[in-house]
Amino acid sequence: MSGLRGKAVFIAAVVLASLIILPGCGEKTRVVKGQEFTASKLPGAGTSYTYYVNLPLSPESEGIPVNFSLESSWNFSDGPTETQQKSTLIEPRQGRGVELFPESNLCLQREISEGTLFIFYFQDEKVRQQLGTYLITSQGQELWTKYTPPMTILKFPLELSNTWSEEITFTNSQGYVQNITRQAIVRWVDSITVPAGSYPEASMIQYFDISKADEMSYREIYYAWYVPGVGQVAFMKSFQNETQPAFSRAVEFGRLISMEKK
Repeated sequence: MSGLRGKAVFIAAVVLASLIILPGCGEKTRVVKGQEFTASKLPGAGTSYTYYVNLPLSPESEGIPVNFSLESSWNFSDGPTETQQKSTLIEPRQGRGVELFPESNLCLQREISEGTLFIFYFQDEKVRQQLGTYLITSQGQELWTKYTPPMTILKFPLELSNTWSEEITFTNSQGYVQNITRQAIVRWVDSITVPAGSYPEASMIQYFDISKADEMSYREIYYAWYVPGVGQVAFMKSFQNETQPAFSRAVEFGRLISMEKK
């Protein structure tokens, strides 16, 4: 049985790698003349964001229609507007559950339908990594998750074709364990429009994850767009086992409405 699992993981990894198409392989290439997108270009504690987000979807739903390119500018003016979500960057000591993440130097407090979520990060001039989360539910439960080693969200500078890969173990307070293989790339850099406005330069990060737990394996594709001086302005997530990198329906879709720096 272990041999079959190993073969299945190998096949999944081959499929994952085949989904990654390096930019510049087509007829056009993108040359960005802006300043280098380093960690110092991301806002710190005291910055608040409000996003339009869709309500949580079940795997059986049809998803949110999305239309985006892998190698050109993006216009996300249109999309779901029923739900707004507020996130605020805070000092880790202000977050609940900080004792579980002593190496954290940045925390994002997010109000979600289930309660208040604290996402703990470590960031330096090379990377931004997610250490885990701490959730206080509306019923008063306190739940945590951890990534070992920490999951790399960004690798600086955010320049075209910058890639990274890693093997991570996800655990939570309820004893669940999941192994994740991640491959990520700065897929494209171009202008973007969201409800908050238009920005001349955004880095599109493409994540391919293979998750394995209890004899089960599935893959997901994530995208996130970051703008210097602003941070994340849009994000989306595919359904499980999506085969098209530029998929047409998403299970999650978020767009920045406003940003406020204190």
